[in-house]
Amino acid sequence: MSMLSPTPRLRPTAVPGLSSETVTSLLGRKSDGLEKFESAAAAVLGVQQAVVVGSARAGLGALLAHAGCRPGDEIIVPSYTAPCVPGFLRALGYQLRIANVCERRLVVTGDTVAAALGPRTRAVIPTHVEGVTAPMAEISQVVPAHVVIIEDAAHAVGAEVDGRPVGSYGNAAIHSFGKGKHINTMFGGLVVTDDPAVAAAVRTARATLPPPSRTRLLISALLELGIAAATHPKLYPIFLHPVIRVFDRFGVDLPTRLFEDEGQGVPEAVTRQPPPTVGRLALRQLNGFATERCRRRAAAFAIREALCERDLRYQEANDPGDHPLFVTLLHHRRDQLRRVLLDEGQDTQPTWMRSIEDDVGRQDPVAQRAEREGLYLPIHVGVTPESVIAALDRALGRI
Repeated sequence: MSMLSPTPRLRPTAVPGLSSETVTSLLGRKSDGLEKFESAAAAVLGVQQAVVVGSARAGLGALLAHAGCRPGDEIIVPSYTAPCVPGFLRALGYQLRIANVCERRLVVTGDTVAAALGPRTRAVIPTHVEGVTAPMAEISQVVPAHVVIIEDAAHAVGAEVDGRPVGSYGNAAIHSFGKGKHINTMFGGLVVTDDPAVAAAVRTARATLPPPSRTRLLISALLELGIAAATHPKLYPIFLHPVIRVFDRFGVDLPTRLFEDEGQGVPEAVTRQPPPTVGRLALRQLNGFATERCRRRAAAFAIREALCERDLRYQEANDPGDHPLFVTLLHHRRDQLRRVLLDEGQDTQPTWMRSIEDDVGRQDPVAQRAEREGLYLPIHVGVTPESVIAALDRALGRI
């Protein structure tokens, strides 16, 4: 086997200022940090209002409540999305309808949303899948005025659709700042909107929630420091990569098992106030945000071009304003390919998006196929498009 130095699936860098900010928060020496980041984030993201929340789902719950949605109302979600979103909505008592996704981009369209609308629909939640944006102009045209549109941009902070920032077509958008996202504060998120009344309602809802425990903050910080150490370029080949390979022989994808959220938890676990560290840690990352966004877009473009040259299927981009988190390869021998890539030194991950079943048991064949075949190719700062494609070429030659 010939390979370059093994590389992990997520960016091998620690959150800037994590240790000092965590200690400061645990000692209770600072209580500020949110408002300054909110102002800076609104300016960088091109929106009028930005509100830090304890999690993207906490923001989603507040937005639905402000729109007058009540348990029993119907919410439209994509047939292919993160399972924690429909799990959260069902736990709140909402009924789900699914809108099918486009085979090329894996996002909902105006036509599929229109087909899913019903007389009891109160909200539509289009997902910008891994930073590939849904066509919001056509979606907003088919949604009736009494139905609220909330963009699920958990993986697409800083993305634009047709030159407009996500969140400007609907009532608001939600972003996630969890591990591995474009902005990583370990947990927390952001609601962005151009409507001051929506922002005020989210802030009011935020104030009614309980604060997170110091124990959770400490555990999250220790995990983040551990991940940063384990994925260090010099340490990863010696320690973590061999461990992942051992678990993989027994059919266990260790990082996915440890860190991905399948949405089985109770809403109270994610509807908390954000700790002040969220604002301060996120603010540290804003300075290099535009540069990193350009780098990711260029890396994703290069990998997609290489996949196209090899006649491999992949999730296509929808707009130059996409802000991809990964590039999703679609391969009928996905699991075998992933294992061989791991042997070749490139850690990858099966998609954590799922084919969502609506309340009458209907599923979308396109979403089901994407769940079976989706494999994330990394574009974080620790890899280059050339190294990813070289590893892929070697792996394809072995399966």
